[in-house]
Amino acid sequence: MKLGKPTSKTSKILPSNITKSSATLVVPIAPLSSGNKGRDKHIKSSDLLDAAKFGQATIAINNISKKGKGYAAKAKVSFRGKAKTISLPFTVVESNNSGIRIKTNGTIKLSDFGVADAGGSIGQKVSLEAQVTLNK
Repeated sequence: MKLGKPTSKTSKILPSNITKSSATLVVPIAPLSSGNKGRDKHIKSSDLLDAAKFGQATIAINNISKKGKGYAAKAKVSFRGKAKTISLPFTVVESNNSGIRIKTNGTIKLSDFGVADAGGSIGQKVSLEAQVTLNK
């Protein structure tokens, strides 16, 4: 499932010292696409994500530490008036003087954000996969 392209709300990116970096991303919900129009309509409905009322999620990334060949950050995910802090592993794909590009994957539980169990092919645990450029 693909969400809209995240935008950087604020960031303090230090390519030479990533563990001292932080960022807040805003992710629009309305462009969500699973490749199935009927499922997309159901997921965006007031029964589940309620994209009309809750049009975006915010992810605040901080407390970054080195973990193996990559990094781990504490990410506070805010959506539908609720917030949950998750551990978010990531790797740096590219780093230059203007910022970094990271690749990450993690899992969230929809029930942590007040989303009822949808049943069928829409489970409670949702995988997050993203590649994002964070500029200084």
